[in-house]
This record gives sequence, structure tokens and C-alpha cells, in this order.
Amino acid sequence: MKSRKNICYLMQYTIWSLGLLLITFAPVHCWAATRLTMSFAERPLIEVAREISEQTGYTIVLNEDLNEIPVTARFHQATVDEALRRVLAGFNYALIFEEDLKSISVIILNPDSNS
Repeated sequence: MKSRKNICYLMQYTIWSLGLLLITFAPVHCWAATRLTMSFAERPLIEVAREISEQTGYTIVLNEDLNEIPVTARFHQATVDEALRRVLAGFNYALIFEEDLKSISVIILNPDSNS
């Protein structure tokens, strides 16, 4: 009975240790660590994307037909992900983060139907 109890403790310790290792070595994405503070009203999306790109070092890829869409947003100490979500609020969109290329692709579906 003692042997079975020791094995259970050993298994719990091993599982706990592996969990701690996974947390310790989990990758930290640079885009999540970068913080942005911006405020703008009715600015073309391409200008906002350029400013975010300059502050973060990430290339933001937009379809050419989206460049002149006016956007309004305000954020303080937001991650890149949070900032882009605020900028694109009201749109049906997808963000594709490519960490190895330092690139963020923005895909907006039905850009004329934003609210």
C-alpha cells in the first residue's frame, strides 16, 4: 500500500514539474510585449497601420482597397493585438500574426458594411 502511495506522489510531482517547465519555457511573443498609446479620429487605415508599424517594428499588410477606410480609436498601453482590435472594431476581420516574419496581415470582409 505504501508503495502505491509513493508512486502516486511521484506521479503528481512529475506532472507538476512538467507543467512548471512548460510555463517557464512558454514562448513570449514580442507583439504581446510591445505597448502602444495612440489616439486618432477618422484617419485612413493605412496611416494608422504605418504608425503602429513604426512603433512596433512589425509590417502590417493590408489589401490596397482598405487603405483609405477611415478609422477612429483611442488606446493607452495596449498590446498590438488589443490596438488592432480597437482600430478594427465594427469590421468583420481576421488578424494573422507571423512572428518569424514580423508581419501582421489584416483581412477585412465586407469593408463597406462597418458600423
